[in-house]
Amino acid sequence: MISLLGNLPPAGHGVYARGQGIDYLKRFDFVAVNIDRGDARATARALKALGKGVWFYRTPGGWTPDRDDAVTIALHEDAVADTGADGSICDAENGWPGADSIRALALSDALRASIERGFRWGFTSYPEFRHREIFARSGAWGSPQVYRPSDLRLWDKWSASFGMRMSIPSVSLWPSPQDYHFDQENYRPYLDAMPLARGSIGWTTGEGNGWMVSEYLSWSPSRDPVTRALLFLQAYAPTPVGIAIIAALVVLFFLWMRMRR
Repeated sequence: MISLLGNLPPAGHGVYARGQGIDYLKRFDFVAVNIDRGDARATARALKALGKGVWFYRTPGGWTPDRDDAVTIALHEDAVADTGADGSICDAENGWPGADSIRALALSDALRASIERGFRWGFTSYPEFRHREIFARSGAWGSPQVYRPSDLRLWDKWSASFGMRMSIPSVSLWPSPQDYHFDQENYRPYLDAMPLARGSIGWTTGEGNGWMVSEYLSWSPSRDPVTRALLFLQAYAPTPVGIAIIAALVVLFFLWMRMRR
């Protein structure tokens, strides 16, 4: 599908699954499934059968600099091909601040090669990440983890590296990320401070925090239908799908003009 849609980030409300059941996960537009869980592929198939977007991810321990990139990427490619999932997300965090740029470039090149084979990839990390520019060269979309209001200051750096159309935020869906605490007074203002984007991905710690999930699902990363339409056109205009849509609109316009004569 990448030849038609490009390697764009998913749209709508997403969540990084942490072992929750299908009834919990089906409330979201797309789900990132932990590929190392024994039920990962079954969960992916069940969600795809419900019409949900599905991405695989591996926690940071699976992406440390000492790992074999070829083995890890092959695992993801096989899972995507086997389940019909949309793509995978590389979560390179722990250990990477100490890795040199040569090591970062090797993984970035491996992701690019996978994208060129037709697989879709996203890249996420905690925002203060010194190899951000190198990973942006892979062609993956980017999702900085802006889990506290203070993290939002780094969004501009991420979107400058990956591009606005290729960036969506990973947001908090648990009350106490790091040294911060959310409640029903300050959570919505935090979401409203997010940049406009096609989608967002929430990180949870289980099936609790129902009020946060409800608030998250009532909020939209694209804010309103008009902005959502503009973001859609911005995202798809450079792709074959976008060109086809624009051409169809032009043809319809001229047919409408002729009918008015």
